[in-house]
Amino acid sequence: MKKKSDKTFQDLRVRLSSRLARIRLERRLTFEMVADRAGLHWRHVQKIEAGEVNVTLMTLARLATGLSIDVEELVSRAGAR
Repeated sequence: MKKKSDKTFQDLRVRLSSRLARIRLERRLTFEMVADRAGLHWRHVQKIEAGEVNVTLMTLARLATGLSIDVEELVSRAGAR
Protein backbone atom coordinates (compact mmCIF):
# COMPACT_ATOMS: atom_id res chain seq x y z
CA MET A 1 0.00 0.00 0.00
CA LYS A 2 1.37 3.40 -1.00
CA LYS A 3 1.58 6.21 1.48
CA LYS A 4 0.18 9.63 0.76
CA SER A 5 3.72 10.99 0.94
CA ASP A 6 4.75 8.66 -1.93
CA LYS A 7 2.07 10.18 -4.16
CA THR A 8 3.04 13.70 -3.13
CA PHE A 9 6.67 12.96 -3.94
CA GLN A 10 5.77 11.49 -7.33
CA ASP A 11 3.50 14.45 -8.15
CA LEU A 12 6.28 16.87 -7.29
CA ARG A 13 8.81 15.00 -9.43
CA VAL A 14 6.43 14.95 -12.41
CA ARG A 15 5.65 18.64 -11.94
CA LEU A 16 9.35 19.53 -11.80
CA SER A 17 10.21 17.52 -14.90
CA SER A 18 7.37 18.98 -16.96
CA ARG A 19 8.04 22.56 -15.82
CA LEU A 20 11.76 22.21 -16.55
CA ALA A 21 11.02 20.86 -20.04
CA ARG A 22 8.47 23.58 -20.77
CA ILE A 23 10.74 26.42 -19.65
CA ARG A 24 13.77 24.98 -21.43
CA LEU A 25 11.88 24.55 -24.69
CA GLU A 26 10.16 27.94 -24.48
CA ARG A 27 13.58 29.55 -24.15
CA ARG A 28 15.01 27.34 -26.89
CA LEU A 29 17.74 26.04 -24.63
CA THR A 30 19.52 22.72 -25.01
CA PHE A 31 20.31 20.42 -22.10
CA GLU A 32 23.91 21.56 -22.44
CA MET A 33 22.99 25.24 -22.22
CA VAL A 34 20.88 24.75 -19.10
CA ALA A 35 23.55 22.56 -17.53
CA ASP A 36 26.29 25.08 -18.25
CA ARG A 37 24.28 27.91 -16.70
CA ALA A 38 23.37 25.77 -13.67
CA GLY A 39 26.81 24.24 -13.12
CA LEU A 40 25.52 20.72 -13.75
CA HIS A 41 26.27 17.97 -16.25
CA TRP A 42 23.92 17.98 -19.25
CA ARG A 43 23.02 14.32 -18.68
CA HIS A 44 21.89 15.11 -15.14
CA VAL A 45 19.59 17.83 -16.46
CA GLN A 46 18.24 15.36 -19.02
CA LYS A 47 17.56 12.78 -16.29
CA ILE A 48 15.79 15.38 -14.13
CA GLU A 49 13.59 16.35 -17.06
CA ALA A 50 12.83 12.67 -17.68
CA GLY A 51 11.90 12.20 -14.00
CA GLU A 52 14.61 9.58 -13.57
CA VAL A 53 16.46 11.05 -10.59
CA ASN A 54 15.77 12.55 -7.20
CA VAL A 55 16.76 16.19 -6.98
CA THR A 56 18.45 17.84 -4.03
CA LEU A 57 17.57 21.32 -2.85
CA MET A 58 20.97 22.49 -4.11
CA THR A 59 20.21 21.15 -7.58
CA LEU A 60 16.81 22.86 -7.55
CA ALA A 61 18.50 26.12 -6.64
CA ARG A 62 21.11 25.68 -9.37
CA LEU A 63 18.47 24.96 -12.00
CA ALA A 64 16.45 28.00 -10.98
CA THR A 65 19.54 30.20 -11.03
CA GLY A 66 20.55 28.82 -14.42
CA LEU A 67 17.10 29.59 -15.82
CA SER A 68 16.90 32.98 -14.05
CA ILE A 69 13.69 32.04 -12.24
CA ASP A 70 12.58 31.39 -8.67
CA VAL A 71 12.60 27.81 -7.40
CA GLU A 72 8.86 28.15 -6.83
CA GLU A 73 8.30 28.50 -10.56
CA LEU A 74 9.88 25.09 -11.13
CA VAL A 75 7.62 23.29 -8.68
CA SER A 76 4.45 25.30 -8.31
CA ARG A 77 1.09 24.14 -9.61
CA ALA A 78 0.21 27.74 -10.41
CA GLY A 79 3.30 27.97 -12.63
CA ALA A 80 1.94 25.28 -14.91
CA ARG A 81 0.35 26.80 -17.95
